[in-house]
Amino acid sequence: MSNTQYVFINKSEKPNKKELEKNVLDIGYRIDIDEGWDDSDWCGFLPCKINELEAGCEVSFGSITEFTEDIEDEEELGEFQELTKNKDYFIELSWSSDYLGGATATLIAAVFVKYYEAVSSYDCEEPDTLEELLNSVTWHIEEYKKEEKK
Repeated sequence: MSNTQYVFINKSEKPNKKELEKNVLDIGYRIDIDEGWDDSDWCGFLPCKINELEAGCEVSFGSITEFTEDIEDEEELGEFQELTKNKDYFIELSWSSDYLGGATATLIAAVFVKYYEAVSSYDCEEPDTLEELLNSVTWHIEEYKKEEKK
């Protein structure tokens, strides 16, 4: 089963790799992100380290119209635009059952919510708060550590 955390922003606000790493440090984690982050046309597995733990998640970037072009119902389109606060760009962060993949996705999403006025949503449900995202990062890392002890 795949899990997806979406981040909705304006494309002009997407930070480069160094800015993102600094923002993560500012909220209490250290992350080393692969160079692929800086290429907006790139998609695939984004390896990184979170506090020295090998981690990563699948990443893709795109125009918000990739979501809206197939929505024919005006009410549904309005609800989606309300959810995304009319942002023009999305970042899709996906992982399977890997706890560190979940930590990676929710940590990156938390940075966007805190520093870039982004909207983040698990599977296009209700938007997540910064506190929910940070709690999710902690939970994913703790669950990973429990699994490693077994």
